[in-house]
Formats: sequence, structure tokens, C-alpha cells
Amino acid sequence: MQALMSARLHGWLAIPAVCALLLGGCADKPQAFFPQVAGADRVIASDHLLGARLVLRGPEAARLSRAISIAPGPPGGLHMGTTCSADFYRGTNLLGRIRFEAGYFGTVEPSYVCDESGLLTALQRRLLDDKAAQTNWVCMLGQMVGKAGLADLQTWREWVLRADETRRKLAQMSGGSAEPGKVVALDSRCPEEFEQVVRGVGLTQPSVSILFDQVRKPELVLMSWDDQYGFCVGPTTGYVTDFQAEQITNVAPGVFVFHRGNYFYK
Repeated sequence: MQALMSARLHGWLAIPAVCALLLGGCADKPQAFFPQVAGADRVIASDHLLGARLVLRGPEAARLSRAISIAPGPPGGLHMGTTCSADFYRGTNLLGRIRFEAGYFGTVEPSYVCDESGLLTALQRRLLDDKAAQTNWVCMLGQMVGKAGLADLQTWREWVLRADETRRKLAQMSGGSAEPGKVVALDSRCPEEFEQVVRGVGLTQPSVSILFDQVRKPELVLMSWDDQYGFCVGPTTGYVTDFQAEQITNVAPGVFVFHRGNYFYK
């Protein structure tokens, strides 16, 4: 895994230079691409492939936020997949999010600009090398479960499955069934107790969806961030064990904390 990730990091570094030559370089005196993250006092960085999570504060967060805020744009024609993200906060306010790889970053569009400071490359290397960071997401979510309490999760799951919105979306499917692993996104929110804990650790609200199990029943409810990390809540026995993830920890009967990595729902 270490060799693979190192190859990933170093191999993609050559791509931007080639693309820059083909595209003819940048325009004269370009303006900053993402100035709104200037002044962040906290940065949450994640490698979604490894499940790593680091929190930067103080001068470290200030240096990275300044480097990103003054990086010249607009994005060029470079297109590539990314495995890392960084959320920039001032206090509890989210200033902005980037996705990055090999020293290049972007926002919602699949086009990227260069971080000439080298700080993003160094940050990705830290996420790669820090073994403790690679369990941070799963550990943090497990702690959230403890703070919010476990009993209400099964009650919440039953409420989601019985909700009018869920019934409407299932009715649109033939016979209310689907292939195993089918995911149906909902507008439902997580339990109130979880909302308070989520705000307390500086996370955005998770998305909620239902997942069809191996016998084509909508038994599992997912509460997740970026479809990468979260909770899978299912019956106290049975089907939930078929859920696939890079890291998955059983924290109570039928309740799992997961990091999906580069896996897809099976």
C-alpha cells in the first residue's frame, strides 16, 4: 500500500507540467482563484482513499489558508481524479472546501490550479505517512456515537423507513424492490442528538440514504459524509454484515461506523 500511494503521489506530479506545456502557460497577472479561505484558523484535511484525517490549527492553518487564497487562477485544462480534500474554517464557519492531489487543487469543477508553496504536497505526504491519522475518521465517528447515545439510532432508522418520502421513492420502483446494494438518497436529517454532536466537532450535516440488502429489502440506513465516512444502521442481526467498506467497526448491534475508501456499495 505504501509503495502504491507513493507511486500515486509522484507519478501524478509529472502530469501538470506536461499539461501546462500543451496549454501554453497561464495568462499575465492572473487573480487569486480561491481568496475566500484567507484567514482560516482551522483546516480539516482528509485522504479519502486511506481514511486519514488531520486537523491543522494556529500558524499551520494560517500558512496553508494564505497559500491557497493567493494561488493564481483561473483553473487550467488539467483534469484528474483526487483523493484528498481540505475544509477551511474560521471559528465554526466553513469558508470553503478544496479537493487536491499532487500539489494541484480545485473546487467543484474538475479543473485545477497549482499550489506553488508546496504546502499541499507536504500535507498529502503527512496524510500518507501518519498511521495514527489513518484511523482518525473511524475513531472520531465512534466517539460521536458514544456522545449521542446508541439507543435512538434504531428508533431513527425505523422512522426513516416509515417516512412518507421513503415510501414515495420506494413506490416509484417496480414492486418496491431493487438490486442488492441499490442506494436511494433521501432528504431526511440525522437525529437531533447527532446534529448537536456533529456541530460540536465542526462537521457539515451528513446525507441520509437507504441501502437495499442482499435479499432486496430496504433494510439499511446510511448517514454519511461525501459517501466516504459515516454510520450504517440496520437490523440487529443479519444483513448489515454484507455492507462493504475499507474500514468498518461494529459499535452496537446493527450499528457500524465505516470508511469506504475506494470501494463502492456492493
